[in-house]
Amino acid sequence: MNRNYCDILDRLLSYRRSLDKTQEEMSRQFGITQSHYSKIEAGSKIISFQGLENFGKHGGAAGY
Repeated sequence: MNRNYCDILDRLLSYRRSLDKTQEEMSRQFGITQSHYSKIEAGSKIISFQGLENFGKHGGAAGY
């Protein structure tokens, strides 16, 4: 997996933890199932462009 993509996943996890939210809560914000969200955090599913947009709309930053 590309290091830049791994960085995005690390930021996604850190962001969720900083909000003190569960994967279930975050998955609702992304409009996906908790299972799908879990796989994104684990790196076994690729986050979509729409998912990255949702991440940004909710205050997360995919890039520095």
